[in-house]
Order: sequence, then C-alpha cells, then structure tokens
Amino acid sequence: MEKQVLAEEWILTAIPLYVSDTFEITEEDKIKLKQRIIEDLLRLPILKDIEINLVRIEGIIDNLLNDFESYDATSTTMLTSDTEQRNWINDAPQNYNYWERWKRFRNYLMGTKNRSAKEINKLNTVSSQILNQLGNPILDTFDKRGLAVGYVQSGKTENYIALINKAIDSGYKLVIVLSGIHNDLRSQTQTRIDEEVIGIDTNELTEQIGVGLIKVLNTNHITRRTKDGDISSAMAKTPIHQIIKNDQPTVIVTKKVSSVLEALKDILSRVDSNLPLLIIDDEADQASIDVKNSQISRNDNTYEPSPINKLIREILVLFNKRSYVGYTATPFANILIDHRINHPRYGYDLFPKDFIIDLPKNKEYLGPDELFGFEDGEGLPLIRIIEDPDAAIRKVYNSEEIPEDMAKAIKSFIISTAIRQLRGQANSHNSMLIHLNRSVDYQDQIAGIVRKEFETVKDGLEKEEDGIVESFKELWHTDYVATSLEMQIFNEIEPWKEVYDQMLKVVGLIKIMVINGESDDSLDYKKYVDEGLNVIAIGGDKLSRGLTLEGLTVSYYLRSSQTYDTLMQMGRWFGYKKDFEDLCRIYISLDLVSDFRAIALANLELRALLEEMKEKDQKPIDFGLRIRSHSVMDVTSILKLRSSSTSIEMKSYAGRKPQTILFNSSNKVIINNYNKTLQFLEKLPVNFNKYGSEKMIRLWSEVNIGDVIEYLKEIDMPEDATFGNPEKWAKYIKHEFEMNNMSTFRVVLMSNQSQKNTINMAGHVCNRPSRRIYPISNSDRISIGILRSGDDIAEIGSYLSEEINDIKEPVLLIYPLVLTNDKNPLEDIEQFVIGLSIVFPESETEDVEYRLNTVEQGKD
Repeated sequence: MEKQVLAEEWILTAIPLYVSDTFEITEEDKIKLKQRIIEDLLRLPILKDIEINLVRIEGIIDNLLNDFESYDATSTTMLTSDTEQRNWINDAPQNYNYWERWKRFRNYLMGTKNRSAKEINKLNTVSSQILNQLGNPILDTFDKRGLAVGYVQSGKTENYIALINKAIDSGYKLVIVLSGIHNDLRSQTQTRIDEEVIGIDTNELTEQIGVGLIKVLNTNHITRRTKDGDISSAMAKTPIHQIIKNDQPTVIVTKKVSSVLEALKDILSRVDSNLPLLIIDDEADQASIDVKNSQISRNDNTYEPSPINKLIREILVLFNKRSYVGYTATPFANILIDHRINHPRYGYDLFPKDFIIDLPKNKEYLGPDELFGFEDGEGLPLIRIIEDPDAAIRKVYNSEEIPEDMAKAIKSFIISTAIRQLRGQANSHNSMLIHLNRSVDYQDQIAGIVRKEFETVKDGLEKEEDGIVESFKELWHTDYVATSLEMQIFNEIEPWKEVYDQMLKVVGLIKIMVINGESDDSLDYKKYVDEGLNVIAIGGDKLSRGLTLEGLTVSYYLRSSQTYDTLMQMGRWFGYKKDFEDLCRIYISLDLVSDFRAIALANLELRALLEEMKEKDQKPIDFGLRIRSHSVMDVTSILKLRSSSTSIEMKSYAGRKPQTILFNSSNKVIINNYNKTLQFLEKLPVNFNKYGSEKMIRLWSEVNIGDVIEYLKEIDMPEDATFGNPEKWAKYIKHEFEMNNMSTFRVVLMSNQSQKNTINMAGHVCNRPSRRIYPISNSDRISIGILRSGDDIAEIGSYLSEEINDIKEPVLLIYPLVLTNDKNPLEDIEQFVIGLSIVFPESETEDVEYRLNTVEQGKD
C-alpha cells in the first residue's frame, strides 16, 4: 500500500514536468505521454520488484491529462487585512511532513472521486490562500477571523475539508467543525470528515475508510457519525479531554446547539490552552450571529450575547492560538456584524476582520443567475410556473385532489429518473423535493396526497392504462423533447419506447419520505451507494439548509420567505447537474422567480464589491460593504440587521448603459410615447451630424438637459429590475445636474443599415431596427430581452471625440422599433414603438437603497 501511494504521488508531482506549459493536449499526445510516464515510473529504484496497480495509475494519468490546466490564483477574490502573513505556509519550518494529509486527500479525490487536474489545482490554490490567512501555529498567540463565501450546493464542504487537512499538516492540533443545527446534517458532515480527514468509520472505529485506505495517519476524534454521536453533557463528565493533546491532532464535528456547545466548552476548558485551534463554522450565518436584543452596548462588561454566539466566542478565547473561518453561500448577516465589537470577556465578535474570500464556482454550476436569469426571457428552460399557487396550496391543505402542477411534477420525476438510467446513470441517486410549508402536520398531509397520486400513476403504468400512458407520452413529447433539443446537452433524444420501458422499471424503485424532526425517514444515501436511491422527499426546514439532496432533478416549491438568506438557502436545486441538466425541472410561482432574481442581483453586486475590494488591496475592516435592498424582502432577519443602516437614494446609473427592454402593449401608450418623441426631436438644435453607411444615424450635441429630463418624464415605460425606466433615469439626471455633474446631453437617432421599415421621424428618415418579443404571461407588458445590438455602443463610440467608456457628457440613444414574433411584425399593436438607452458618464453618486455594514457607515 505504501509503495502504491508513493507511485501515485510521483505521478501527481511529475506530470506537470512532462506537459510543461501546455494547456491543450491531443489524443495522440496523451497516449504517448501515458506510455512514457508509466515506463519512467517503473524504472524508479524504490519501486523495483513491487507490484503496482497499473489500472489505477493509468486512470489517474488519464484524469490528469484530460484537462490539465493550472489554476490562476488571481481569479479568486481574496480580501485580507494582513499582507505580511500571506506566505507563512511556504516558509514555515514545520513542513517537514511534505503536506502528507493534503496529498492523501488529493490522491483520494483523484482516484475515488475522479476529480480532474484543473479541479485539484483550483482546490489546492484556494485552500492554500485561506490557510495563509490563518494564524501560524508556531507563533505564541494569534486571533484570526475570516469568511469564505461560496454558492448554495457548490462544494464548500470539499473546500474546508482541504483546509482542515492542510491546517493539520501545518501544525494545528484541534479542529472543530460546527455543522448546522440538526442531527442529520451533523451526521452527514461527520461521515464526510470520517472519509476525507480521519480515515476511519467513527462508528465502527476499527474500519479504515476513504483516505485511510490510502495511508493511515492517526487522528483523534470524540464525535461519531451516528445521529447520537455528538458531544453530550454526560461525555463532559468523563476524562475524555485527556485525548486532546499536542502529540496528535483531534477533529470534532458538532452541532450549533446550546447544550452541546456548553458541554464542549466544559471539555475544552481542561485542555492545554496553547494548542493551535481552528474552528470551521459551516453555514456561518445560521445560529452563529449575535441576535440579542439589548439596549446595553455590546462592548459593555455586563452585556451577554445570544447563546450560540456567546459559546463560540467563549470556546475561541479558551485558546491563545485561535483561527475561525465561516463558510456560507449567504454572507449577508456575517458582513453586517458590528466590526467594532471586542468584549472584555468574549473577545471579538465573528465579523470577518482578517479576510473574506469569494470562492470560485465551476462553469458547470447552476445557480440562480443561470437558472432564473435577471429578466424574463433569460435563464434556462427548466422553470415551470405554477399558475395559481394559492389554489394549489388550498387543495393540499384541504386534502382535496392533488394540484395538477404537482401531479405533473411527479410524472416529470419518473421520466427524468428513467432517462438518467438510459444514459448510464442507473446507480446514481435521484431525488425530488416537495416543499410547501415548514409545518410538520402539513408535511404529513402532503405526503398522504402524494402517496395516493403516486400509487395511482404507478398502477396505471403497470396496467398500461391508456389515459395514464398517454399523459406521460404527451409530457415527454411537449416538455422533455423540446427542452433537451433546446439545451443540446446531447445530440440525440431518447426515444419514447425506451423511456416508457424504463419507466416501468423505475416506478417500483421510487420511495416517498417525509424529512422532518418527527419522522423516522432518513435520507441515508450511503445505504444505497450500489444501486442508487430514488426518492420523493417531502419536508421543510430540514431540507432548506445544508442537507444535500443527491441527484435532485425535480422540485415543487411554494414556500416564500421574507429574507434573502432564508429563501436562497431553500433553493436546494442549485448545484452541479452534469449530463442531466436538461432533465431538471423547477415548479415554482412567478412571484418566487422574481424574488430569486432580485437576490441574484443583490448577490452579484455584493461579489462585485468584493472584487473591487481586492483590486484596491483593502481590508474587510477598511472597505465598507453594502447589500442592495428589496421592496418586500429584508436582506436577513431583523435582529441580524441591528447594526446595519439603510441608505435611501435614487437609482444611480453612474458609468452604466441602461436600456428599455419592457414596453406597455397598450396602443394608446405606444402612440403617446411616439408623439412625445416627435415633439422632443423638433426641439433639438438645427445643426447635427449624419453617420452610418446610409447616413441615416443623426447625432446632436449640446442638447438642453432640461428638455431631456422633461422628455424622459413624459415617456411611459414599465420599470425593469436591472435597467429601471426613463422616469428613474430622469430623476438621476436631475440630481446629477443639480450636483453639477452634468450640464448638456448628446442625442442619437438610431437607424438600421437595412432598407426595410423606413419611417420619417420629425423630418428625419431612418430605417427601424426590428426586435423579437418575449411575451410575459398574464401581463400587459412586452419584453424584447435586449434593445441595443452588440455593435451599437462601439459604433456610437466611433462617432464621438472620446472613448465611449470615458465620456464626460451623457448620450441618449433613440430607437424607432419594429416588434416581431417569429420574424413577422406584430399585428396587434401599433408599430410606433420607441426604445431608449443612455450612456452615462462615471459619477460618485450611489444607488437608491442599500443595507450598509458598520465599516461603510463609518466612512467620511
């Protein structure tokens, strides 16, 4: 076994030398390289006369060569307060062990989980970046607090497991993982830690598993993977603290529950306070935040924080060498912690004072941006709108017949499961989520309706009832065939006969489980590792954060939330769906789609701020952060917002290029906008310049800003979440004028190069561009997705005497449009639609309303 490990480590170390700076390798090159590498390996004296598992070696080489590419560390956003410590892990004398735990974990990922070289390189780089920001274990004292910001279901656990292995390699002796508030999640995390850090089954104790099968490295543990394997008050009364010492690392996985953390504090109060401690706080925005509602200053000696926050901080201050890293996909509450808190007894609060890292996401990740987009017409074709969510909920709660959309969702799950098996994923897990309410009683009621419907469908399939079979065939044809063709994951579609035959097999394998605190059901995917678990999971809070639904393909979700973080965490459908993306379905209400889009936008802006902080090389305690607010939802719960403040201003368009993509379908409004545009054009200066191959693009300079404001205020267009509308622009322009940031405008009347759709606008003949519409259901609005074509901005820039992105004077673009559907002009509206866009110069004016953290509030 040791020689096999040496061989695998040599392969992983040597391959970069063989490929040098090559980023793409041909198939022929791969074959020759593999043969050469194996020949060189077998010549090594240390491996002489030793039997090596060449099949495993070849697999590792293939995996590495398939997409060998180094990871660019600069693509990861890291905000740090201590540049002097960034490279301590490269200089530290304790690296005599050559990172043996990291290498063991790396080999496990390559050989068992089939991670590619690029993925391993990225994980190695990012985890080392985080480790560099922790305290150096050889120092006498340190207190480090940081935050790793990931994405929901994006692989945060793998990142902190890599960090744990490296931290132990570098000299940390005690690692505590705080894993949620439920037994199921703690047990799930302990299982991962057993396999990927400790190397033994903490329940069986003698069985080597995971990394332990590669190399045995001793690690103490006092928690086990069973549901009752957590710290307890009874355990605290034993001398178990004696195994936590300096000669061997100890790893503890525990819940964020007061009684448990009290017992853990009791145990740790009796160990050596000089042991280097690392706390990993998984889902760091849950339970860990101080939500005590008190009028007393939180720096006052008499102040006592809320229980979980207090206990975490009390455990930290037991040790002279302490590092804390929070992991979360929803960091809103964490960055709003008061950074000024340093209590005489509990020490610093959990604000990430030392660093924040924005964990990268792989291109295969499906998050809210990818699934929902930011506007109608964007996103993937996987969303199925529940037209009347209130009626659906009433039917379930009144124990009536199953809602039609829910019945369709169940059929979708059967089809998706069957097709996955036809694609060679027969042993993969398949899950369906049904989440309507947090009430346990209602969940049992939902389960009863679902079981009844499922048995009816199952019986109908097995008996080949025409109505049931035909409903499946129609769903397959109208939904699955169309979606798969559009997404083009594969260049062929599974034929109906094969899908139907496979459905007959899988329908008998599907289980229905209720996952809540009162149910005996458990999503123990490990029990079904060989054949795969096919399950319809009905639940609420236990399914809304942390707990992984393996192979989640279909979701039926109607639970709303009043906060960003809660709603985002309930989106368990986010994640990696490689080779079955087109089989996923999300049944959801239109309002919830809008809410997810709003959060996605807020999240996008926050990450842009993190990038800006990185570019300015500033610290989290020096660079203020803010989070875009919403008209209905709060950023996080009210008690977590206590230290934040609200900044209410008009929408800032500084340096932006907003455009109208939504229009009112009323002919009266269309004609009014057109007439107001004619009146505005007639007011423009007599002199103008002509551009374009047909000289039909007109450019006016030094246009009166008051005329522009009046015109925009008279235009009636719906507000878009991203771009606003002309009325909003007018408000911003007025403010900029009053602040002496703007004085005049330039105006461009746009024209197409095509000779079609010619129109005379106030004496100016131009060719109207056409734009395809995207109808919005149950709405009097029309969406065109995008107004400007890809070259418009560059073309206008060529007409100006300055770079378009560095302009000092704003430019108003007026587009007379022809709206089309299937390339034909719409017949039910007047074709006098006007589209508008503005190129705004840079400005320091901020946006309308944001939640500001205490660092941002302290700015001059």
